[in-house]
Amino acid sequence: MPIIAEDLGIITQEVRDLRKKLGFPGMRVLQFAFAEGPEHAFLPHRYDHNSVVYTGTHDNDTTCGWYDKASEHERDFVRRYCKTDGHEINWDLIKLALQSVADVSIVPSRMLSG
Repeated sequence: MPIIAEDLGIITQEVRDLRKKLGFPGMRVLQFAFAEGPEHAFLPHRYDHNSVVYTGTHDNDTTCGWYDKASEHERDFVRRYCKTDGHEINWDLIKLALQSVADVSIVPSRMLSG
């Protein structure tokens, strides 16, 4: 049975080690990736193959809603990272997810609308 470990929030090293030992892929949410700097674990250049990348989750706003409410720092970072002007940020994050090395990419359908 396929299992994805929801390793979001505050995760201890023991949890990371157990997930790795059991071979469960971890979650990477793109909307969480741009609040900090280039070393954030949710940025695609930090992924390993045993990951599942999401543009956002059911707990998040749509990608366009997230972008509209994001700080200028986050909007600037995501635009520079994606090499985009941000006018179609929903499609930019979908492209980013699909181009990543993660074994699985998930795009919630409500993330497609603006």
